[in-house]
Amino acid sequence: EGTIEKLKYAEGDEFKKLAQDNAESLGIYKEDEVYIEKGDKILSLMDKLLYDDVYEFYEKYTLVYALMQLQGEDDMEKAEALFMAYDDILGIDFEKDYENDEKLTAEAKEELLKLLTGIDYGKKIKNGDIDFKELYESLKPVASIKTAKNWTQLRRAMTESFAEEFADMFQNSAKYKKVKDKDAVFEEMMKSDFTSMEEVEEVFEKAVTKVYKSENKTVNGGTSGGTSFGGGASAGGVSISPTYNEEKNETKSEIKLSDIDESHWAFDAVSRLCDDGIISGYEDGSFRPSSSITRASVWDRGLAKAVEKALRESDLGLNPVSDGQLIRIPIPPLSEERRKELVKVAGKYAEQGKVAIRNIRRDALDEVKKLKKDNAISEDDEKRYENEIQKLTDDSIKKIDEQLSGKEKDIMQV
Repeated sequence: EGTIEKLKYAEGDEFKKLAQDNAESLGIYKEDEVYIEKGDKILSLMDKLLYDDVYEFYEKYTLVYALMQLQGEDDMEKAEALFMAYDDILGIDFEKDYENDEKLTAEAKEELLKLLTGIDYGKKIKNGDIDFKELYESLKPVASIKTAKNWTQLRRAMTESFAEEFADMFQNSAKYKKVKDKDAVFEEMMKSDFTSMEEVEEVFEKAVTKVYKSENKTVNGGTSGGTSFGGGASAGGVSISPTYNEEKNETKSEIKLSDIDESHWAFDAVSRLCDDGIISGYEDGSFRPSSSITRASVWDRGLAKAVEKALRESDLGLNPVSDGQLIRIPIPPLSEERRKELVKVAGKYAEQGKVAIRNIRRDALDEVKKLKKDNAISEDDEKRYENEIQKLTDDSIKKIDEQLSGKEKDIMQV
């Protein structure tokens, strides 16, 4: 106990000498290969920790001893062996928390080991952060989504396998709640890498922001005719409310535009804007979707330059010209190359729709199998349900193909 009291107040070389001189009583075996190689580093880290008695000193010494072996190990088989040998010291159950954890695939387990061996434990120990169990649990979902082969696997890991771990992240993101195409967020996340939950949260927020801006740009940025710019402007003679009134959602608008019907590719979007009271069309009841020039009249003259600058610096490819409160925006006709690019975009969204349908089919078939396993349905019922599910799947995919074909014709039509 006297040695522990002296160690509490010793620092640097004095601490190391005191620990070495009393190695036997402290449980330190100086002839050990690991100690011979890393003892100096281990003792320098022990200098940063607090302990009240020899038992607590030994407990923390063995933890630092184990972490120093794990740190920087590039042989994953050896890392796994160390993990298994020191599981009790590290505060985990090797079989339950690692080997038999059904949430982790073989690839995720290997990635988890890479993440654990890549950590600077020395830095964490100096900061007083040596809760390995907590660190380990936080890295399990990271390893799982890091090894996802596609965005659907990533989404499933975040929303199903590790739903509890990511629940707060989804709940606390106001923009994520407003995003319509949430699958696009996971698809965007696939483009980034991460090594911790903090980095995952950062990547997630960036993906959410990008998708959110993209969706709002589609609605508020516009491409032709009755383009809306929000914030109290009028575009191409189209009246735009200065503020969005959510009460208008309760009652659908009676506005009918004479020159845009259900066959037009933008009919749904334009109708929704009318229904929400955001646009009302020209005074003659037209929308003029093919108009090559759009004008925006800014309510506050002082904002005209700011609006012009925002439009010019956006990635919409627009070249606005300001004249007092009026901003003219020439919109050139689509080139054949640009039309082909838009066809690819349409194909991409169609494919996403098919993937979503196939995922629903998979879930439905899994449910049918579960019912059969529980003897809730007969074998004949199982076959019948599987056939019905497949028919619904084929019909839905056929509709997507038909809509895509029509959309491609609309886009390529000059």
